[in-house]
Amino acid sequence: MSDTMFYYLKFMLMFFGILAVIYVITLITPILAKKIDAAREKKRSGSPERVNDDDLYKVRGIYDAPGKHRSEDKNNDNGDMKDE
Repeated sequence: MSDTMFYYLKFMLMFFGILAVIYVITLITPILAKKIDAAREKKRSGSPERVNDDDLYKVRGIYDAPGKHRSEDKNNDNGDMKDE
């Protein structure tokens, strides 16, 4: 194998290795966020400034769809203002 092919192969393996590390980090991040949120909730239970809307603070993965709009929002599905 020539030196040029060796460097191309080395470059490709390093490139895909970096992409694999980024992919693993994106998979682990929501799991760690759930554990951190659970630990914070346990530590600060009964805090008066806590909002009771759990959907606002729900941990989602990078491929999860966003939640539904709440009924008190003044925007329609397109983001335009509703006529009142």
